[in-house]
Amino acid sequence: KQTEGAFTQPNAKVCQKMLGWAVDATRSSNSQNKQETHDLCELYCGNGCFTIALAQNFRKVVATEMSKSSVALARENVALNHVTNVRVAKLTAEDFVEVFEGTREFQRLRDACIDIPPQHKQQPLIDTPLSLKVDVNEKSAAELQNEKVMTFDRL
Repeated sequence: KQTEGAFTQPNAKVCQKMLGWAVDATRSSNSQNKQETHDLCELYCGNGCFTIALAQNFRKVVATEMSKSSVALARENVALNHVTNVRVAKLTAEDFVEVFEGTREFQRLRDACIDIPPQHKQQPLIDTPLSLKVDVNEKSAAELQNEKVMTFDRL
């Protein structure tokens, strides 16, 4: 589902190619049944299009978005697609860094049953620097540069 004014890839054929590439890229990086032990955190998930497609390759997925309406839309799309291993929360990249470093906690994460223990070992998979230009400070931009999507041993 998509709502007017919400960000999405406007070209369906391009979107299909991007989704296919992302699913293949994460499947190969999670070879040898690592999807059973690896988790995914996607920053700026939008309507959840990539979140839903990638969920099949991971044990657990945390998707974040800074827009309240996009969070609601992503949650709705996760439910409509019967994806059970995804949790969506309103969180900026800066907020994520604070949680990741263990310097801040958010009630909204607890409310969404999301636990992000600090300082997971991370492996960057997909680079989308455009998303990092939105609402991040210098510290979080430097730390998250080229790491829009990361896998973790456990979330």
